[in-house]
Amino acid sequence: MDATLSNVAENMLFLGRATLAHAIDMLTFHNSAARYNRVEQRDSIAVLTAAHAAEILVKSRIAQEHPLLIFKEIPKRSRASENSLTLSQLMEDGRTLMFSELPDRLWAVSGYDLPSQETYQSFGKLRNTIQHFGRPDRNLTDETIKFIFTVIQPFLWEHWNLLAIEHFDDPDGHEYVLEFVSKFPVNVQLRESWRRYAERLNSEELDRLIFISDESCSTLRQFHSW
Repeated sequence: MDATLSNVAENMLFLGRATLAHAIDMLTFHNSAARYNRVEQRDSIAVLTAAHAAEILVKSRIAQEHPLLIFKEIPKRSRASENSLTLSQLMEDGRTLMFSELPDRLWAVSGYDLPSQETYQSFGKLRNTIQHFGRPDRNLTDETIKFIFTVIQPFLWEHWNLLAIEHFDDPDGHEYVLEFVSKFPVNVQLRESWRRYAERLNSEELDRLIFISDESCSTLRQFHSW
């Protein structure tokens, strides 16, 4: 295998996490809306970004087994170099798997069944609708939060001991992010040391929080400080 392919999985993991952080930021920090990200558009952008994050993260896990496994078509030998297939040749002539095809490939290479596959596939269709036809009359924030915490969260934990709720860019945003996410009917995994940020939550919201010892979680720094 060409040396340029050796870091594919690691690079995709970092990019996927950065993209997930952007999706959470788009939903949570409305007051930071920029010129081209008005409040009424941010939930649509969050759908696109969350779906993209999931796609990159799943491909990262597949690429851990071998980078070529994220491709459905690779260049024919006659179009590749004599010694090895290169990254530039893959980018020119290869075709990666589509969003809808990833769960089956993930299962085939790792034995892991992506959770809530119906939610995964329907969210992919929602992404395509927004991307090609415009914003549908649906609660996009609800659907994106559900997707992140029923599909992406268990996947991140299973493979890297990472927590979805830790992915955001504001260095002081812990309490705000937790308060925002806890309003939705999803279970949220978070570190035990985050318990202090839950003081203002009501009993119903607290019941949806799953506290995990800090020692069990990945020791990677908070996302904004990477």
